[in-house]
Amino acid sequence: MKSSVRVFLMGGFGAALLSMSAFATSHAFAQDIVLNSHKVQVVHGSTYNTDSTSMTLDITNTHFPTCDLPGDDLIAGGLKEIGLYGGSCLTYGLACMGMGICPTLQFDDSISSFVSHTIAGHQYGTFFSSTEPGGAGTSTLSAKATTLVTPALTCGRWTLNLTASKLNLSSITKNPIALFIQDGDDMSGQCFDITDAVIGPVIVH
Repeated sequence: MKSSVRVFLMGGFGAALLSMSAFATSHAFAQDIVLNSHKVQVVHGSTYNTDSTSMTLDITNTHFPTCDLPGDDLIAGGLKEIGLYGGSCLTYGLACMGMGICPTLQFDDSISSFVSHTIAGHQYGTFFSSTEPGGAGTSTLSAKATTLVTPALTCGRWTLNLTASKLNLSSITKNPIALFIQDGDDMSGQCFDITDAVIGPVIVH
């Protein structure tokens, strides 16, 4: 996985393990991201590197009153990391501590920034990328972020729709799944336990 999250996790797990119940949901470093709602799907293809994931996330950045721009603005600053791990946040943290290095995430990508659009006063951003995962093929990621009404005392709220394909997610077979989100200012990031992900051979619409 990307070193930025690995460093934060290794620094935060010692204190976090002192409070297991809080650690198991969202934890580890500065908790500036609130996951208001989510829908996460993992689809297994029939051959190697044909898996995909799709997500709909409603997130709020609470790095108030020091809203760093563009980092705390999802459309302008993107995400340093968006990732999935087959297991809970606690399981991942214990593996980091036990091995001295963190396990590789099954899905691990970033969004540098969105291309901003405004229609009838409503702002949204679009993003597309393709990468070469070690010569095994080309994975793709497409995403759309829509700006929602900013809640009081926050830096903003958005809906993020994301689809990534041509992946190897074969080790993600059951819940829970650890969802990693790190915002663009490189200062805040969290892990959330997803216990109701849809996992199987077909995307549920």
